[in-house]
Amino acid sequence: MQPELEILISTMERDNLDWLRRMFPGGYEGLHLLIVNQSEHGRRIDESHLPSRIRVINLPGKGLSRSRNTALENAKGRFLLLADDDGEYFPGFEQNVIRAHRRWDDPVIIFPFLNETGRLWGDHRAQSYLMQRVEHIYSPQISFKKEFWTSSDLRFNENFGLGTSLPDGENYILFSLMKRRGIPIRYAGGDPIGRHPEVNSSFYIQRPGNIKARLAAYKYLHGAAVYPYFVKLMFFLLRKRMIRPGEIPHYAHWLLHWAPGREAEASEN
Repeated sequence: MQPELEILISTMERDNLDWLRRMFPGGYEGLHLLIVNQSEHGRRIDESHLPSRIRVINLPGKGLSRSRNTALENAKGRFLLLADDDGEYFPGFEQNVIRAHRRWDDPVIIFPFLNETGRLWGDHRAQSYLMQRVEHIYSPQISFKKEFWTSSDLRFNENFGLGTSLPDGENYILFSLMKRRGIPIRYAGGDPIGRHPEVNSSFYIQRPGNIKARLAAYKYLHGAAVYPYFVKLMFFLLRKRMIRPGEIPHYAHWLLHWAPGREAEASEN
């Protein structure tokens, strides 16, 4: 029987499920979970003793986008919620997700989240609305209708995201492509479903990998329009004293030679 909601969790280097109790302090006994456990050192979660509602894919290597795609390709639920292993989900959150998907036909629904200080992520209204801007959508907020994801050719770009040389931009690329196709993205509004640290890998824009990821994502989506964006970004980083003037030629050279499909090669230049 198809579960109504399945939670797709990306994690790394696990050999047990003890950490789930911190993620779900209200208990996870009634939840349907698909866990993708990536490891570069052969660590595995033994699923032989687990109930059927908890499935595990032990995946060699790393890369958050690869983990997300693997989970989405193997998901069985009618509604799918992405989850990070460092988030905390409030008791009853699953009913909020199910009710929202039953209420609205939109294939993608983004849910409110609190940061570690109790403040809402992003600048969102309390009421539900269709999103026009997609720059600040974070993974634990994202849910899909399974039927939509299966019937589309959309995937997270595995050259971007944590665990790659371009450790940011995967959500921005995916949702920008959705907007181009006219796919509605709804913000659910209402009560937050969980808490997650706002200071994550995307927060540190001044890191060289994150700067390159932003430039590469913009070039991937907008082509030559990246060059005015480059000037704007460099000016911002200089004004905030996040880079030195002497670093700008390096980023300019890197951007000039970067092309889709050459991420690994370009990252070494």
